[in-house]
Amino acid sequence: MSERTSLETIADLIGKDPSAGAPAAALLTPDVRSGATFPFSASGNADDGLPPFLVIWSYTVPKADRQAFANAVKDFEQGFGNPPSVVPGLAYRGTYSVSVSATAPDLEYRTIWSLSSLQNLQTLNDLTADTSKAKLQAMLKLIEQQPAMRADIVGRTVFSKILVNQ
Repeated sequence: MSERTSLETIADLIGKDPSAGAPAAALLTPDVRSGATFPFSASGNADDGLPPFLVIWSYTVPKADRQAFANAVKDFEQGFGNPPSVVPGLAYRGTYSVSVSATAPDLEYRTIWSLSSLQNLQTLNDLTADTSKAKLQAMLKLIEQQPAMRADIVGRTVFSKILVNQ
């Protein structure tokens, strides 16, 4: 059965009232946009202690669950040392509440992870999917999906020479 046939069947089932007519249903085509990419440095500078990559989650928590979320974050964070480390190449850098944001005003929280390379994205994905990590799972279950959580991956930019002669 094609997607169009499935949609028409669903519309027929919903629109049983002949005076109302069948609801209109159409396939949605997502608009995918990508940003510019920049050359990243291969590694962090040991002198400044900054990692080469950060993953920043932006999200909200239902108001009724915010105290439980704060407690879950506190429980989760108690297992980290200084500097915080999950596994080699992946570190938890904290969860923050945001009072003012022009870029994502509906997303009041940020969780920041540092990566030594982009290959550590798989390590982060594995960590968040690991059901044996009860304290992390307790925190993740309180994140609301509306509006949708956003993730940004940022990397240290390589400073390059001017490309055009002036």
